[in-house]
Amino acid sequence: MIIILIWKNLMMSFVLASNKEAPQQCDIAVVGAGVQSLTLVLHLLKKRPKLRKRIAVFDPSGQWMARWHHRFAAQDIPHLRSPAVHHPHPDPFALRRFSEQRASELHPPYDLPGTKLFADFCRKAIAEFKVAEHIVPAAVTDLEPPTGIQRKFKLALDNGQQWEARRVVLATNRTQRQLPEWLDTIKDNYPEDRLCHSP
Repeated sequence: MIIILIWKNLMMSFVLASNKEAPQQCDIAVVGAGVQSLTLVLHLLKKRPKLRKRIAVFDPSGQWMARWHHRFAAQDIPHLRSPAVHHPHPDPFALRRFSEQRASELHPPYDLPGTKLFADFCRKAIAEFKVAEHIVPAAVTDLEPPTGIQRKFKLALDNGQQWEARRVVLATNRTQRQLPEWLDTIKDNYPEDRLCHSP
């Protein structure tokens, strides 16, 4: 009887372990799908097309620039504050060419793109680079740094999925620094090129 119980317990442990999904893998995890995130991903893919299948972008909306579209619509903003050369596409003149048939949507004095023009241009860039497929429609709820021989970051999502990534970019908020608590445990002599924050 004892042997049977032990065998059943061992089998149950094996079934539970096999049912637990292995973490999904990516080289670069980007948390957030706003304008800055889109800019990063498009520039990476332009310079290194081989990264195409190795980038995952996590955003609860499941789409690029959802918050941007919502905020601009809610505040009825007619145009951007930056000239036409400031956009996510790697080609600095791509927006200018895109707007050739829509010149009235570039506002003086510095050719500020209209909101709809900019949104349409970004949709075109997303389609051109085929990056809609990179979005994982979930929020990252936990981020753990690499430890010991484990050389990857661990990401937990609000849908229960687990991911591992060699590099992580937090692109979630442009006005407030987002720093994980575990940064306080990093030693002073940590290599600068391994961990950085945009100004």
